[in-house]
Amino acid sequence: MLVQIQVLLMQIFSGSLAKFRDDERGASAIEYAIMAAVLIGIIVVAVAALDLDGIFSTISSTVSGEVNNS
Repeated sequence: MLVQIQVLLMQIFSGSLAKFRDDERGASAIEYAIMAAVLIGIIVVAVAALDLDGIFSTISSTVSGEVNNS
């Protein structure tokens, strides 16, 4: 009886393992996560390279100067 239970459990486990191995949905999710991480990295580098703080300071001082001159 114990051997039959062990064989049954082994069949269930091997079937589940085969389904898990053949399932590619998780791989697609990981690929999308990697692409998202790369895009976020590119955006961070681009924003840092553009020196947005300097650009906004220049715009702010220009607008303030125009408002004060009016």
